[in-house]
Amino acid sequence: MYAVLGIWTVPGTRAERVESIETHVVPFVRTVHGFHDARYAFDTDSDRAYTYVAFDTEADARRFIDLVATERRPVQQAHGVQLDQEFVLLDILLEVAAEPAAAA
Repeated sequence: MYAVLGIWTVPGTRAERVESIETHVVPFVRTVHGFHDARYAFDTDSDRAYTYVAFDTEADARRFIDLVATERRPVQQAHGVQLDQEFVLLDILLEVAAEPAAAA
């Protein structure tokens, strides 16, 4: 698997940011071939946002980068969203989840 890490400036309150992601970002990301999962996080002291979007293959991740850099730019601009630095393409070596709690 591969992931795309993005660092953004996203204006608005926490509620406005969540609503914007749920309305404009999630539906788009789910349409991208090979989408696996995503995490969206915000710095508690600034307008900085961090995105981590995972895909099945490197080609899928690169396609996502191309789509966001071109087709999605007007949506970003309309909402005052700015990519702060180039995307980082990550090769996911390992996924670790919490172990299920033991039954009582």
